[in-house]
Amino acid sequence: MLVTELTASYTTHHGALMLAASILALPTVILFFSQQKRFVAGVLGSVKWKKEESQL
Repeated sequence: MLVTELTASYTTHHGALMLAASILALPTVILFFSQQKRFVAGVLGSVKWKKEESQL
């Protein structure tokens, strides 16, 4: 079933549309949570902290 079929008729099947969106987002969520430590390290590593400034 295509996502476009869920909105093509006169009524929208909100439950099926939400299910399709959840299934499509699932790989991204799994990838984020499995790589969360590296993601946070990359974000914090991009900001150059000085020891003196972080203790203020």
